[in-house]
Amino acid sequence: MRLGERLIWVILSGNCYLKKYVLITDKYYVKKYSKGEIAVLLVDDDESQLKNFTYILKNNGFYVFHAQSGFEALHMLEGEDFHLMLVAHEMKMMKGDEVAMLTREVFNKAELPLVLYGEKFGSTDIEKSKSMGANDLMNKTQVNDILKRLKGLFELRNKYFQKIKESKKSA
Repeated sequence: MRLGERLIWVILSGNCYLKKYVLITDKYYVKKYSKGEIAVLLVDDDESQLKNFTYILKNNGFYVFHAQSGFEALHMLEGEDFHLMLVAHEMKMMKGDEVAMLTREVFNKAELPLVLYGEKFGSTDIEKSKSMGANDLMNKTQVNDILKRLKGLFELRNKYFQKIKESKKSA
């Protein structure tokens, strides 16, 4: 992608389309995180959940970016290199499944692992969410499990990029 070129998501009659668009300003400019920090994009429309998860993630060595909607998260993906996404399953404007599906049009599961969290998941929710692009689904009350899973996905992501780097060297 050339400098200044951004991707935007256009919703037309319930269908999502990926379009290229040039933005003059980027309101989502953020300071760069330190090398070694794991950059997580946390997506939730519930302000208290954002604060709770931010506190927990920051205290466990993650650098946290916020998005209060799926649309905002998708826009932020254009300008920043995130290591992981943690997305609320149930949001008002765009469900976590839809965020996962649209994210997968640009990034595969290894490039940008995405974990959905929520209250309860039935077997149909799990199947649907994974088929739409989520790496995992977690109960939001199981914070330690979420942290372990995020760190595990980060390691898998690093291995994926290491293999790409090695294959480029040998080619």
